[in-house]
Amino acid sequence: SKKEGYLGFAKLDNNHVEINVVYKEAGKYDVYGIRYTLDDWRTFKDLTRNPGVDAFANKKSPLIIEVPNHPIVIKLAAFCKLSAQNRETWDNNNGSNYEISID
Repeated sequence: SKKEGYLGFAKLDNNHVEINVVYKEAGKYDVYGIRYTLDDWRTFKDLTRNPGVDAFANKKSPLIIEVPNHPIVIKLAAFCKLSAQNRETWDNNNGSNYEISID
């Protein structure tokens, strides 16, 4: 299927990772973000943005994940929601999830 956007990752320092979620038509969604885990999905958190409210001039508004100061693997999937149609779109790397290894 055709991808509607992409994810970009950058380690900011020993305790923070920046995730950029960019959707080609982000303005048509109410909410977009990521779902991530630091413990292989035993627990997870959602980080979201509202394209109509958040700074979105360049279709880029980073999400910051706080990570422990030791090696870890972050697993994540991106999503966007269109509430009026009760629709969610997920990008989970074809079921494999995206992974970021932090040394």
